[in-house]
Amino acid sequence: MSRAIVLTGSPVSEEMPALHLRLAVGSGRGVDATADDAAVRAAIEQARKQGGTTLTLTDGEVLARPESLDWLDLARSLGFRAIEVRSNGRAIAHPDRVRQVLEAGATHIGVALNGPDATSHDYISGQPGSFATALRALKSARRV
Repeated sequence: MSRAIVLTGSPVSEEMPALHLRLAVGSGRGVDATADDAAVRAAIEQARKQGGTTLTLTDGEVLARPESLDWLDLARSLGFRAIEVRSNGRAIAHPDRVRQVLEAGATHIGVALNGPDATSHDYISGQPGSFATALRALKSARRV
């Protein structure tokens, strides 16, 4: 059974065999969304010491945090088997940024699609044009 560390603001199924550290204010567990770099690094290191093999960075746009690439590099250096970044697409819409994320250590990149078309996706995300951005990010990731 693999164990995962999930830095997220969304609830994750408790049935999943994982160690969950949530990046959310008031989540009661894990790392606050406003946590400094040292706190997130400590959480990643602790998860690995406890046997974590999978790291998922997710929610909002974690890649907007300048230190996010350093977190990926740290996870890779600690020996996480799978390192996933889930994005809304804004931070990885350009192929050069996708390359940076992969070179930093990501083994998987996921882009959230909140609906089957621009109208529903943009409504759910609250950001006009976000569906087009997500599709552009998917195309960039696929090219890379």
